[in-house]
Amino acid sequence: MPHKLEYQNQLQRSVEGLKHWVGWVGLSIAVGLVYFLAAQLGLALLTADERVAVFWPASGIAAGILIALGPWARAPVAVAVIAASIAAALLSDRSFWSAIAFALCNAGEAILVTWLIGRWFGPAFNLDSLRRVLGLFAAAAMATATAAVGASAAMTLFGPSTAAFFDVWEVWFASDALGIITVAPLLIGVAAAVRDAPSWRELLEGTLAVVAVTGSIGLLLALLSGPWSVIGPGAFLFPLLLWLGYRCRPVFAAAAVFTIAAAIVWTTTYELGRYGDPTQATAIRVIAAQIAMLGVTLTALALASLFAERRRHEATIIASEARLRSILDAANVIAWDVDLIRNTVHPTGPVSRVLDRPANLEPLDSEGFVESIHPDDRDRVMAQFWAAVSTAAAYRLEFRLNFDGLCWVTAEGSIERDADGRPVRVRGITQNITERKKTELALAEREAQLGLAGKAARVGSFAVDYATGRVQTSPGHAAIHGLAEGSEEFTREEWRARVHPADLARLDALRSRVFAEERRELNIEYRLVGADGKARWIESRGLVSYDGDGRPTRLVGVHIDITERKRAEDRLQASERKLRELLGALPAAIYVTDAEGYITYCNQSAIDLWGGEPKLGEDKWSDLVRFYHADGPRWPWQTVQPRSH
Repeated sequence: MPHKLEYQNQLQRSVEGLKHWVGWVGLSIAVGLVYFLAAQLGLALLTADERVAVFWPASGIAAGILIALGPWARAPVAVAVIAASIAAALLSDRSFWSAIAFALCNAGEAILVTWLIGRWFGPAFNLDSLRRVLGLFAAAAMATATAAVGASAAMTLFGPSTAAFFDVWEVWFASDALGIITVAPLLIGVAAAVRDAPSWRELLEGTLAVVAVTGSIGLLLALLSGPWSVIGPGAFLFPLLLWLGYRCRPVFAAAAVFTIAAAIVWTTTYELGRYGDPTQATAIRVIAAQIAMLGVTLTALALASLFAERRRHEATIIASEARLRSILDAANVIAWDVDLIRNTVHPTGPVSRVLDRPANLEPLDSEGFVESIHPDDRDRVMAQFWAAVSTAAAYRLEFRLNFDGLCWVTAEGSIERDADGRPVRVRGITQNITERKKTELALAEREAQLGLAGKAARVGSFAVDYATGRVQTSPGHAAIHGLAEGSEEFTREEWRARVHPADLARLDALRSRVFAEERRELNIEYRLVGADGKARWIESRGLVSYDGDGRPTRLVGVHIDITERKRAEDRLQASERKLRELLGALPAAIYVTDAEGYITYCNQSAIDLWGGEPKLGEDKWSDLVRFYHADGPRWPWQTVQPRSH
């Protein structure tokens, strides 16, 4: 099994390696053929003295493919450029060594452009910003200027030119730079379009615009002459290029630039139209053609990149606004932007849902916003708002809205001021808090009801924080302790001062025992002494919380005023005591039994009768005979009938 897996892995690696080499070789052949054809077009028009091509579109092909495909294509493209350059040079009047030198310069030029672009802008380069367009122009200038030095040196050493070094450098630099900036953008744009395909509408519209540009430039260059040949191309082409830049992505502008440059190169090379006017010197026609190509390329690509930046920024803003709306919708919050100078209000978010009003009826000015506030809250809210605008940096308001149903909202935000400190803008959020307000009102009513019930029933809750020694109290608890109306807190020392002195030591002992045993419950009865000097009995029931070291941290419980119960118990005990004294003084034997016949009470006369005291709750009346004297009863016991009371 391991051998089989290893064999499969080796086979897979072999297949991947084969695919890599097939792609490598295929790319080299394809680039080599295209580069060779472009080189032949360039070599069709050479300067008389320098013997250098006036236009070199092949440089744009090599640089554009390298930038579009990335670093992996560097080796096959370099091989293709070197081979195609040597072949094209040998077919012209170049020597073998000069052909090799020119090939190395061409390959190095393309690699240097790609390296500069990658270093400045990273991978996946495109022309969707003016900075990138200018970066491509700068990279092309630096790379071609460097390659032109080597080419001029080779031309000086190996011929065939006898012109000065700088003259050769100047022609090489201009031809290769124009080739890169007119051809490479098309290949870069195609690669970007492959990564992010345009819509069918944009593809159709851009294609039609490029076709219109191509037809227009062909007719303009072939038919116009005289002054019209100077004014016409710009007057007719600029609207088309503006249309392309505004409506489509840069790849279509790059395609238009390529067709315009190709038309200018073709007509100049084969002496057609304005740029092929044989009455003008070749050098003048070449310079005019180069200036026209540079101007058209820079204009078209700059316009396309500026509009692309604008579309990207608009898309970013739209996406940001969509995210903001989704967040506001999810949070049920409205965002406001109030322009105090223009007196406008701009809401964003679920206005109709949060404010419970129909859509498209939100106020768009300050007056409408003020009118949406409930009349009973309007003066208060606006006074607080303008006070904050005048003196503060932020505001927070709660108010009702002027709707049929009850609708509470909270508004809070910040105030923006100008350099002189004058308020110019208010930004904030509004949130519907109707349900929260209803809950708060219901809770307040319930607390008021509980407070009244606690006061009436003399019952109250409390919470003791042993770390601070503070006691939180409810209205009923405050009433029990004789505190002022509205008291919410007092100290434990204040509480201890009101405890009856006779009960304080017992309370401390019980509390210490409960804490030492870490019991959860603490129940006790004690007396409080009021301001009038009268004592009241309190029943305290609470739950104790402890920290990790077993120290008490908090006691939460209730106090119940049991003074009346204690008084009733005292009255009952006194009544029972008097009853017992009365029954004990009667000369008749009286006793009481329960349902099962066990004696629960007997007076002294009964004890005297029986000759002994029974055990209450244990002896039955039927066993009375054993209590008689040994010499017999004092009177005939048979006549005595037991009774239950």
